[in-house]
Amino acid sequence: MTWLGIGQLVTAIGLVLLTGLYWWETRRLRKESRSPKIVVYTEHTRDKPTIIQIVIRNVGAGMAREIKFAVDTGGVAMPSRAFGIEGLSDPPRVMSKGPLFTGIPALGPHTERRLDWGQFGGLKQSLGDRKVYVTTTFVDDDGKQYTTYGILEVDSFEETVADDHPLNKIARKVDEIAQTLRSRK
Repeated sequence: MTWLGIGQLVTAIGLVLLTGLYWWETRRLRKESRSPKIVVYTEHTRDKPTIIQIVIRNVGAGMAREIKFAVDTGGVAMPSRAFGIEGLSDPPRVMSKGPLFTGIPALGPHTERRLDWGQFGGLKQSLGDRKVYVTTTFVDDDGKQYTTYGILEVDSFEETVADDHPLNKIARKVDEIAQTLRSRK
């Protein structure tokens, strides 16, 4: 065998290895792109901008099943419906039911559950500077188990603008027009 033949053999073996690696990575990425992925986070609501919601969303392309949550509140009770822009007028309610406590049997791709958690003042009074850590476990259609981690917090909402959705502004203007027309009758 000549040096040229040895070089061709080494090149062919390298190409076979690279092709195998490419096939394996493509298969892994294809499977991953069809997997579920559950995220848990907080955001302002779309229609009531001062309300902060807990959002549980399957951002993946596969069905998530047997979804369970472990909630770590840092030693304080998990507040529920903590409404109050400046603070709570009544003692805070404790969250003891709902999807974070009962789980979710199944959540399809790109679907979600939303919980009205409260307003900044009420949540801040209930939690202080604490964050709520949520560990989520679920399985896909093949029974493969996944774990994701989320943080529920309110501090980042301080001094932010809970801007109103444009459709709400339009609806208010239509109401104003209707009231004006009614008053002219």
